Amino acid sequence: MHFPRLSCTTLLAAGLLLLSANADASYKAWYVDDNNGYFEYGDLAEGNTKLTIPNSACGRRWTLPSYYRWVDQYGNTISSADLYSTVEIWVPKAGCPNGNELVFQTQAGHVYEPALGTHYLQLYSNYGSSWIGADGKHLSCLPGCVPLGGWGYKVNNHSWGNVELLLEDIKQALPDGDTRRADALLAEARKRLPELTRQIDTRIQERRRTQLDGFERYISSVEDAASRNLQVSAKRLLDCQGNLATRSLEKAYAGCSQALDTLRHAGALLDLAEGEWSDL
Repeated sequence: MHFPRLSCTTLLAAGLLLLSANADASYKAWYVDDNNGYFEYGDLAEGNTKLTIPNSACGRRWTLPSYYRWVDQYGNTISSADLYSTVEIWVPKAGCPNGNELVFQTQAGHVYEPALGTHYLQLYSNYGSSWIGADGKHLSCLPGCVPLGGWGYKVNNHSWGNVELLLEDIKQALPDGDTRRADALLAEARKRLPELTRQIDTRIQERRRTQLDGFERYISSVEDAASRNLQVSAKRLLDCQGNLATRSLEKAYAGCSQALDTLRHAGALLDLAEGEWSDL
């Protein structure tokens, strides 16, 4: 019996594509003044709403946008490409690293040059964005932020680790044909994952009692993405159980693999959100 091995990159991409059914938000960066005179070179917008750039900001960072496109004066796509990597747009501003130049790049520093005839760049993202200063770090705190100290989403890391371990053990039992052990492990995982999800939902609601002002929308979008991953994980675990009951072991293995992958992705998103506000 053959059980395929998938790379982490492949699994992450699959997880992101799975969640793409949720409509991505649209953002624009203007390279040429628009015909109506409302948007100018260097302006950023969410949808068609111009963003007010804070005095201390030099750019904005988007976490894992899905794709981008270069757009001409008529709104037509000149070229486009998938992303799935964190990117930044540095605005033209005195005292900022790129001076009066508008720069679109990955967080690692790879610059994307605008296509010939570009009027604006359009990004699509479901994971939010935040302002960054000249040093490339998120602004320490916009007015109204309240420190959250050592608070964390995973109130019990041991419980989170136990669910991951159960799913790992199921994946080990299935290739060996040990369906009795897989049944027992799966029953325990199906009991613990909903408990974990409820715990995280409660923690998210608790965190949202402290509004983070300019960061709130970004952090909330990451929290929402983590919750969606937990929901997907529960569905894949149910698929795994159904296939195991009919002894479709390869399908059961695929379902439990996806359940583990989306669970880990949810954890990574929560760690990302926590890391963003932990120093505020």
